[in-house]
Amino acid sequence: MPSASAAVKTAALRFMPDSMIQLLKRIRYVNTVRSFWSPEADVMVALVDQGDYVLDIGAYAGWYTRVLSEAVGPEGRVHSFEPVPTTFALLSHCTRRLRLRNVVLHNCAASRGNGTAVMTVPHYPAGGENYHQATLVAGGAGDADHLRHLSVELRTVDSVVSKPPRPITFIKCATSKGTRRKPSRARRAPSSATGPPSASKSRETRTRPAHPAIGSSPAWVAGAMSLLWLDAGHLVRRRAGDRSVNYFFLTDAHRTRLAARGLLAA
Repeated sequence: MPSASAAVKTAALRFMPDSMIQLLKRIRYVNTVRSFWSPEADVMVALVDQGDYVLDIGAYAGWYTRVLSEAVGPEGRVHSFEPVPTTFALLSHCTRRLRLRNVVLHNCAASRGNGTAVMTVPHYPAGGENYHQATLVAGGAGDADHLRHLSVELRTVDSVVSKPPRPITFIKCATSKGTRRKPSRARRAPSSATGPPSASKSRETRTRPAHPAIGSSPAWVAGAMSLLWLDAGHLVRRRAGDRSVNYFFLTDAHRTRLAARGLLAA
């Protein structure tokens, strides 16, 4: 039997005006973003230094934006990308209320090329729209006519973050390519970066070092990479058959750094 709080949430999602739901989300998410932490966050902050310039692609409400903002400090920068307008408004509210002054927000999706795309917003089983699982529709046309369709802007990273004063050293990426938005790639690179997987809440990632938002140019690849995932708080090398939501692509230098912090399995 559902709890009283679950019953109230179900009724609110079904019958409350969208404007009221968004207002309540703003109140709730400021607190959840402020207090958020995860095992992936432990790895991220171990790979990021004060003063770094980093990217949070697919930021949603800003959970990892806040983590990275604190990790890079006042001299660093976090460029956060969120394409869905309603979610971007939530991200903007949270970063403003939490005074994350080293964060730069971009209301677009990172992509291989500039343009537009269509995303659909599925429903929770109990009713109401689930923006967290917004889906990029392949080909720009959706087969779910009953869902909300949104036109979103696509931009290349280079066209948005053009010639930063310092190299981008880390990318956390929640991906979407004709399926639900999938959290995650994050990587530290010595100069310009793309990413090893790491990061968000749900949704399964593709296990490949090239990323649809960034591509696979050799200039972005810093040597041989190993695919690892978190198991009981420690990174372990992925073996055939292992499944995880979040992955990290790491070089030998990354692994050495993490081992020194006790985050790498023996």
